[in-house]
Amino acid sequence: MNSCTNETSKTLTVSPLPIVQLAAFTPACITASPFLLHGGTPAGGTYSGNGVNSPSGFFDPASGAGTHTITYTYSDVNSCTNSAFENINVIPLPLPSGTVSGQNQVCEGAQNFIYTLSGTDPLATSFNWEISPGLAGTVNGNTKTPSISLNTGFSGSVGIRFQPASNCGNGNFSGYTSFTVNPSPEVTLLSCNDPVTSVSAKPFHLNGGVPLGGYYEIDGTPLPLNILDPSTLTTTPSDHTISYTYTNRFNCSVTKTRLLKVENASNFICKTTLKDIRDNKSYPTFEIVIGSVHRCWMAANLNYGSYIEGNMVQTNNCTNEKYCQGNDISKCSQSGGLYQWDELMNYLPPDNPSAEGRQGLCPPEWHVPTEDEWTELENYYQGAGLAGWTLTAPDPPVGFHAKNLGILYQNFSWAFMPPVFSATLFWTSTLSPLNNTRVFSHGVNEINASVSKYFSTRGNALPVRCVKD
Repeated sequence: MNSCTNETSKTLTVSPLPIVQLAAFTPACITASPFLLHGGTPAGGTYSGNGVNSPSGFFDPASGAGTHTITYTYSDVNSCTNSAFENINVIPLPLPSGTVSGQNQVCEGAQNFIYTLSGTDPLATSFNWEISPGLAGTVNGNTKTPSISLNTGFSGSVGIRFQPASNCGNGNFSGYTSFTVNPSPEVTLLSCNDPVTSVSAKPFHLNGGVPLGGYYEIDGTPLPLNILDPSTLTTTPSDHTISYTYTNRFNCSVTKTRLLKVENASNFICKTTLKDIRDNKSYPTFEIVIGSVHRCWMAANLNYGSYIEGNMVQTNNCTNEKYCQGNDISKCSQSGGLYQWDELMNYLPPDNPSAEGRQGLCPPEWHVPTEDEWTELENYYQGAGLAGWTLTAPDPPVGFHAKNLGILYQNFSWAFMPPVFSATLFWTSTLSPLNNTRVFSHGVNEINASVSKYFSTRGNALPVRCVKD
């Protein structure tokens, strides 16, 4: 056996793997355009992973929200290959999650009421709001507490919805949250009371608010029983706000207002000329003195209000209406107006039919005379049996000076007008104790010296002489 040996050798080179690095990626919005990946070193490698177009090295965020692992692979001159890995976080659009809470029912025309959104997607930084139908109103603001203002004239079902928004864009709209818009009442406040009064005028009942059943305020202060006492108001400033508020069955309220001007007390001196502060008409006055009683009367018939034809009934329409003798409007400037009693008394409220001594249509600080004041006047002129001559006499220069020019009977006929037997009747503010459909009145005529007492129906139209408070 031969022990022969031989050997040979060869050199083997082992190359190290290349050092491959990949810089961290900035989060991308799902709505972003595809972008070229970078940050891998050494340069010349390739990128791969979900959403990566490997040949081009572009990454498309639309491939999906969440974490995407990006691989960067590099091979050196020795064909040694190594890789590095980093994640890209793709941020989704915010979801329309959350609960909208607020009033289930609101009133037509409601303004700036708030709804609240809770439980929203943390990605949402603001919210776009919509209201449906669009004619219902507007939603203001882009926060979780939008303000809603409704248009007058719209009632019915309304829905609001939101669209969450972030730096990456707008998400989908949520479903609608519905509420009901109830109709508000149609409210008017007519000018049924004097537009100007004085601090010394008597308290008066406010009316003119429609529908009935609301409440009145003066300068924001409620008025019990809807009675306004001018003595409680200031004259500086002189303008005060009367408001009327009515609430319907949906608990929706509407308030209407108008102004009332209040002047200082007149300091009027009897037997001088009275100027009515409401329309600037002037009236002579005279005074009777019985013991300690000084009573100041108008020496001409009241001429206040708007003329209507005698066949038209005066109504509670917040227009002060008057008739003129024989339907001749020029006669009112000569002998004053004629009034049906309810019109004269400004339509007393049903719960307080007492009228004695009320202002009625008389100027502020004056009132419709009572039965006692008429009796007092008659007694001053020698009693009812003889006072008629004096009350109708043109002399003395200062006196009652009644004119026998007739009355209007029940919107049907003019009675006691010249040249036939002429006479007239005057209203009092005192109802008959036997029947409240009749009222004390007093008449004079061209033949008899007496003053008659007549229980007139309220529908007759007579003149009136006002008395100073």
